[in-house]
Amino acid sequence: MHAEQEYLHLIESCVVGKLDPDAFTSNYMQLWREDRAEVYKRSSQWPQRFDLELLTQFENGDISDQQFADSWARLWGYSGRENFEQFKDRVLTACDIYSPVPEGEYELNPQEFRLELAEIYKNFNTTFLNA
Repeated sequence: MHAEQEYLHLIESCVVGKLDPDAFTSNYMQLWREDRAEVYKRSSQWPQRFDLELLTQFENGDISDQQFADSWARLWGYSGRENFEQFKDRVLTACDIYSPVPEGEYELNPQEFRLELAEIYKNFNTTFLNA
């Protein structure tokens, strides 16, 4: 897994204008894909589909929301890093709706994208790091 600092440095570079949004999204997605591949590789070594078993327990009401969240984080190897994973998901969503030339009302142009990243980063620093 890539270090949190690597993600944070990349985000800071875009927010302050050292990296344009197109390069940022490309670099961010590369980091994210590499981390995802590492996590999925772990699951390929399981003797059975523990993720599906856990989902079934949750859907059947056998475990609480919190028990599911805790078990899911342990299963996928990010227990203790849940806040950072949520942060990465928010950045991923911003990347998904970024467009150099927005066509839809929900797409972010380069300036809006930087502002969104700055807000996500600020919330991470003030909320998650102090949790």
